[in-house]
Amino acid sequence: LLEQSFLNGSSVRYGLKSSVRLDVFETSTGAVWDYKFSRNPSISQSRVQQIINNGPPGITSVTAVGP
Repeated sequence: LLEQSFLNGSSVRYGLKSSVRLDVFETSTGAVWDYKFSRNPSISQSRVQQIINNGPPGITSVTAVGP
């Protein structure tokens, strides 16, 4: 899935309060790729937990990637 918003495990409309927007979710592996446009991309543990809690079931990893 590309650029999809989720809240409590369900797909929701873009911009819905408290939702998370996944840049890429690889359904076959459960990997989430969070694109950052910085030299040293990083993602906080609290943001990772927010994505896991609100994203679709089956998330196995959340990785920040950059250019």
